[in-house]
Amino acid sequence: MIEAIKLSYLYHDVDVIEVRIVAQNPEFKASADVYVGIGQLNEVAAHIEGFPTNPQDTREVLLGAFGNNFAGGAARLEFFCKDMAGHSTVRVTIESDEERHRMPAPSQIEKSECAVLYIDFEPAALDVFVAQLREIERTFEGSSVLKTGII
Repeated sequence: MIEAIKLSYLYHDVDVIEVRIVAQNPEFKASADVYVGIGQLNEVAAHIEGFPTNPQDTREVLLGAFGNNFAGGAARLEFFCKDMAGHSTVRVTIESDEERHRMPAPSQIEKSECAVLYIDFEPAALDVFVAQLREIERTFEGSSVLKTGII
């Protein structure tokens, strides 16, 4: 099994937790350091817990903020079933907060790079991921891993 999505604790203060989110499938890998509010990992866990309840179930989670006007990177996790049998997939959009390319005009700076990946997973793996998210929020340490069945 490969780690499909890994969210690792980096730092916290009274308002935010900084986490690194890494997503990979057999073709692509992307990562970003993201700021989430204290309590937000518990909210994410509660929102995605029990997915999917039926083949039409969808859930969306936003971590951080997209765009150059915000500190940190961002990740959007869109959970859905790819067929009527309820096979679970997550579309992961990750945007970094790294200054990599300068545009022709010196005042215009492209500060981020973006990747979109699709990752299949089993609902039981999501249960483990949810429990680990709650543990990060409780202890301010560790990682949460959503594994895929792909070898």
